[in-house]
Amino acid sequence: EFRRVLFRSFDYAVQVLTRAEELGFDITLIAQRWFGPDLDSWIFAASLAPVVRKMQIMAAVHPGIVDPRLAAKWAATIDRISGGRFCVNIVNGTRPTEHNMYGHWIEGEEGRYRQMQEFITVMKGLWTQDPFTFKGEFYSIENGRMPTRSVRAPHPPIFAASRSDDGMNVVAKECDTWFVNYDKDHRNYEQSLKLIEKEISVMEQRVKEFGRK
Repeated sequence: EFRRVLFRSFDYAVQVLTRAEELGFDITLIAQRWFGPDLDSWIFAASLAPVVRKMQIMAAVHPGIVDPRLAAKWAATIDRISGGRFCVNIVNGTRPTEHNMYGHWIEGEEGRYRQMQEFITVMKGLWTQDPFTFKGEFYSIENGRMPTRSVRAPHPPIFAASRSDDGMNVVAKECDTWFVNYDKDHRNYEQSLKLIEKEISVMEQRVKEFGRK
């Protein structure tokens, strides 16, 4: 019975996303819940890639749990399966128990964001350079090679969310899209719009300081 429920959950997701495509939605995020009954984000994304025909598919990944070399290979593979419709959501993590079960939790937000920046640097390097060499605080690669190339050039888009200064700086410097901060309470709709305007202005200034748009 449990197996049938799991299959139905995947079949239901396909039905929802197919209908979403018909209605004009163009991207879906698959969260990674390590302690939930959810299907693994990346395996789920790979399964959806040849079935969902139009939408971009985004899978979440946690630095500190997954190695960036593996994530780069997986991402390029799913991007090819989907015909250039894959995106990566970098999630720095807020749950130590998840990281300590599946990887390694770094105490202190600043250290986790340094790891996040190196994680992105390694992925981008493997996607765009051959060979790729990097010596960092968390990762070290000597003449690394990853022949698998994504359809989307120069690499799959990178999304991230953060409310801290360190995190927003990493997003401004390394990522393609930022999940803007907002108030989730619908009763604070007007205040949330004002917050969004302010947050966009702050992020635009940060991006400008790094010479990006």
